[in-house]
Amino acid sequence: AELDSLTSCMVDLDQDGFGSDDVSGTTLAGTDCDDSSASQNQNDVDGDGFSTCTGDCNDTDVKTFPGAAEKESLVSCMTDFDGDGYGAQSPSAGGTAGNDCDDQDPLTHYGAAPLDSPVLCMTDADGDDYGDESPGTGIFAGTDCDDADGFLTPADPNPS
Repeated sequence: AELDSLTSCMVDLDQDGFGSDDVSGTTLAGTDCDDSSASQNQNDVDGDGFSTCTGDCNDTDVKTFPGAAEKESLVSCMTDFDGDGYGAQSPSAGGTAGNDCDDQDPLTHYGAAPLDSPVLCMTDADGDDYGDESPGTGIFAGTDCDDADGFLTPADPNPS
């Protein structure tokens, strides 16, 4: 079990480099959560901080892990391509489908413009909580005539 320790005497039934955590007698305990399966171990292949032992449902995609879409679920294993906290509706293999209506744009998701609609898929590029009135295809239009200026809003169309 060379990944656990180069000098320890461990049992490694699945030969994945992690010693069995269930031992008896004179052998030492390792960190392998399932010593009957080489694909279940503490190795974090994609570097997202999760291994197959700690719930990573796709250890080859750094954007898919439990809590990736923290605004939707801390338990489900979702893919969040744009990093906005909402999971992709079409996730990577092993991931759970989320509710992000455009997971390529962190400024576009359900509830992005709560002053226009707290539930529709809108874009709010300037952070004023009003949706862009001329969004891309498949995105609901909001009432913000200038979504690049956070001070110019439908509530205050003539800021001074």
